[in-house]
Formats: sequence, C-alpha cells, structure tokens
Amino acid sequence: MIKVLIVDDDKLVRKGLISVMPWSDFDMEVVGEAQNGEKALEFLETNSVDLMLTDLAMPVMSGMELMREARKRYPRLFMVILTLHQDFNYIQEALRLGALDYIAKVQLEKERLEEVLGRIHGRIEEEGFRHLPSSGSALSVNHDVDTVYVFLSKEGNPNLSWLSDRFQNDELEEVDLNVWLWKPQAQLKPDSKPLLKLAEAMSEQYGWNCMKLSGLTGEKMNSIHRTLRSYRHMGFFYDYCAEKTFYERTLAQLQEENSVIAEDRFLLLKEQWLSFEWVQKEQIFLNWLSELKSLRMPPARVVHLLLVLETEWNRVYASLTGDKLQSQYYIQSWHDASIRLQMIRDQTVQSVVKPQYSPEVTDCIMRAVKIIQEEIDRSVHAVEVARRVNMSRSYFSQCFKDLTGKPFNEYLRYARYEKAKEYLLHSTKTIQWIAEHTGYSDEKYFSRVFRSHSGMLPSEFRQQQRQGRNV
Repeated sequence: MIKVLIVDDDKLVRKGLISVMPWSDFDMEVVGEAQNGEKALEFLETNSVDLMLTDLAMPVMSGMELMREARKRYPRLFMVILTLHQDFNYIQEALRLGALDYIAKVQLEKERLEEVLGRIHGRIEEEGFRHLPSSGSALSVNHDVDTVYVFLSKEGNPNLSWLSDRFQNDELEEVDLNVWLWKPQAQLKPDSKPLLKLAEAMSEQYGWNCMKLSGLTGEKMNSIHRTLRSYRHMGFFYDYCAEKTFYERTLAQLQEENSVIAEDRFLLLKEQWLSFEWVQKEQIFLNWLSELKSLRMPPARVVHLLLVLETEWNRVYASLTGDKLQSQYYIQSWHDASIRLQMIRDQTVQSVVKPQYSPEVTDCIMRAVKIIQEEIDRSVHAVEVARRVNMSRSYFSQCFKDLTGKPFNEYLRYARYEKAKEYLLHSTKTIQWIAEHTGYSDEKYFSRVFRSHSGMLPSEFRQQQRQGRNV
C-alpha cells in the first residue's frame, strides 16, 4: 500500500482531495495531512510516508522549501506538486527538485481523477516502488506459448461492453487499468476470422488499440505483467494510433522502453526548440519533432516539457501579438502532442510573421525579445541587443517597434513589470529582491515605476492579490 501525505494551507482542498480521489483503486491510502511545510516535516519524522502531495504557495514554509528539505532527509520519498495557477516556471523548478508529477487543481474534474492517479501510480511503478503488489495470474503462459493479444485504451473510462460480448470471463485477464490480455486457444493467422471480426469491432470503438505481443516463450506471467504495466504508461503513449488499431511488438521491444534517455541530447533539443528557428523553417520543425519523439520520454515529462517550452514561447508571442497561445494540455498520446506543437507553429506563423519583413528579420526580433526575457535582471540596451542579433541600430529599432508594437525601452519596462508581477504573485521574496531581479538597483525607484503601471505599490498589489485568492 502506498502511504500518502497531503500538504496544503487550504483545509477544504485537503479534505476534498482525501474524499474524492479514488485512492484505493491505485493501492494508495492517505495517512496524514498538513497545513504547511513545517507541519509536514513534523509528520514525516514520526510516520511512514511513500508519496507526498504538496502545494507550492503556503505560509510558514513554501512547497519549494519543503521539497528541498524533504529531498535531503527522505531521498526515497516521492513528491507531487499541487498548483492552482499552473505557473510553469515554478512547476519547472519543482521538477528540478525531484517532483514526480504535478496536479493542476483547476483541472481536477471528476472524470479525470482516475487518469491523474493512474499517471502518478505509473510513474511510481517506473521508479521501482517495492511495495506494489504483483498482479494476479489467472492465465499462465506455458513454455510453448509465444504470442498473446493485448487490448489497450487511452480513455479514462472506456466502453468495455464490446470486449465482454466477444470473450468469456476466463479468456481475458485485466493486467492494469485499461489493459486486457487475451491468449487464444490456438495461434491465429492475420486473415483468420476471429481477428477479422475483432478488427471490425475495434474500428467502431474510439480509443482502443490491439497489440499482438510475441516473444513470450519461457517468460513468467508476472514479468509479462510488469512489462505491460510499464508499457501502458509509457510506450503506448507513442504507439497509440486512432487509424491503425492493430500493431505488433515483441516482449523484448517493450522492455527496451525502460532504457534511460540521453540527458545531454534532451537538453540540446530543448535549447533548439527555444531558438524559434522552427517557426520560420518547416523542415527544421518536422526534423526536431521526429527527434523529440525518438527520445521516448515518459509521457508526463513530455507534457512538462511542453509546459516549460510554451511558457517561454508565450513570453515572446505575447510581446509580438499582445495575446497568448491557446492553451490545451489534455494530452493522452504523442499524436496529441504533435498536433499541439503543429497548432502552436501555425498560430505563431499566422500572427507573428508579417509580409513586409523577411523571415530572417522576424527571427532576429524574436531572438531579441528572448534575450530581454532571459536577461531581465541585467542592464539591457538596444545597441547591444541589435549587435547580438546582427542588425544595425536604426533598422533594429524600426523593426522592433513594428513587430512588438512598442519601442525598445518601453517594451523593456513592460517586460520588467510583468516579471515583477509574477514574483509578487508566486513567491515570498522581498520587494528589494524582486527589484534587483527585474533590473532595478533602487527599491524606491522600482516601486514608483510599478505604481505607474498598476496604480498601486508592489506591497499593495501583493496584499490585494492574496486577499482575492483567499476569498
């Protein structure tokens, strides 16, 4: 049984999570709750906990501070973050601290509760949690049986009636959530009547795929189950296809899914996506998309990566358009992720690329905006930025104003103000610290500039926002 601790300063949130989440369905039990980081550490000292769900924004000790301390004291503790605003910068920092996953409170609709816990359970299992019970074995694979068929669905609550209509209870085995194993009495050819009828039935069922799994000779059933459970949470994410419902794999191929990705390759690809070169050049976009898929990262990490990248893209996109990219993060497969990326590219090209400027000029201005966003805490000057993007000072200023809608210095003040709001909303840092990290050495001057934008001092803005959140 996985023992769970819930940490949130909002009592209603804690009680809500405890009561509505289907913990027992995923071999989980809530053994405690805490209202802040200090209380959580006190509980951990005297109680056995396997998984901690913690809010990021809490008084006394924030979620970030709690995670840092818990990581030092309890290195085997799994952690999941709870977030209200989906502030991707802070989600990214939490992941660097070792968070297993995140839960956006605003997305905890009833029909998605099983999906959320299923994803977390899968990640814990991938990490090798020792207390998970092995699956039962109603069927046994003999040494002379090499092939079975596995039915998988990406839906949270799929229609199972079509399976029960075609099989007896003792012919199917439920291996995991939405994973069913069928061992035919005899080996079937691709054009055999049972498979043809099965294919016809599956074509009418949205979200279902059937995998012919071979290479099982001599394998133990509990080993096959472990492999299928891991595959359901990772490999199936990439293999799922709504059009091609039948496909073949070997057990050895599925086991290879557990290999560790090359971190340096991942970081390089992440930097490439942040360069915006993919916006102007479609072939580069397609190449990088293919390479990203080839990494075969865990699905949760794919979603996290998209969240982090879109945060950075939105900074530039909003600066050039005054709008934000349409957010859509109900991603269940690689197909969903690739469509999402294609939509972002199409939306960016349509909104940002202007016919009077060449792709090279547009790319230069996008890189300039990215420089400002990344170096917001430093002294940034138009002359230096123009030089770094290989443009003359005068032409750079003209293009920058036309594409962003603001002169360089006005945009710089706007960007610093937006970053300051982010710090005030989602951190407990002092006003002096925020001033220094948004490019102002003088706290009083920073406060005057902030009030000119918002109509209130930074401290007043923070207090008002917190009161609104409490309400």
